[in-house]
Amino acid sequence: MIRIGFHLCAWGILPALVSLTVGGIDTLPDAAGYLAIACGASLIRHLDGGFRAVLSASLVLMPLSLSQYFEADPSRWLGFIGPLQTLVAAGALAVAWQLAASVRAASRRAMQAELAARAEMSRWAIVYLVAALLATAALSAAFEALATAAAIIVFALRFALAAIVFTLLRSAGDILGEPPQDGLPVPAGDPA
Repeated sequence: MIRIGFHLCAWGILPALVSLTVGGIDTLPDAAGYLAIACGASLIRHLDGGFRAVLSASLVLMPLSLSQYFEADPSRWLGFIGPLQTLVAAGALAVAWQLAASVRAASRRAMQAELAARAEMSRWAIVYLVAALLATAALSAAFEALATAAAIIVFALRFALAAIVFTLLRSAGDILGEPPQDGLPVPAGDPA
């Protein structure tokens, strides 16, 4: 179940962080991503308290993310997203950071130093990418001519962020989801 939990979180983080809009409709609904994250976090919440926080945040962000379909003229705040969507975007980044932090803590407890180090690097990558996202949003708001370039940069940064967290969670599922080798039952007939 641990592997499934991590893999659900991994697949859920993609729509939560990456928006692919075609004809004005988001083809990767955030709410579906938050549902997958909530289901996954519920399966691994015993590994670290941070996964319980991820579960709670996902359950709050799931209905809030639907605001993109109902928010009146969301294009007038921060240049490209509305106030509720700004909250949801910030929540997605917080969930990504907390997932990496919880993987680090669970990896340390499981004595998986390499995975813990990778999770720590992922946390710092998230911080740097968030700083780049904020700088891009500020430039876009200040210089209207940069709006298209900023939208492309934001998409690329969010995609990079999603890829980092996705691969970390998949690895965590594969490594932490393995049964311990010394805990295997002794086959019948083998002297113990």
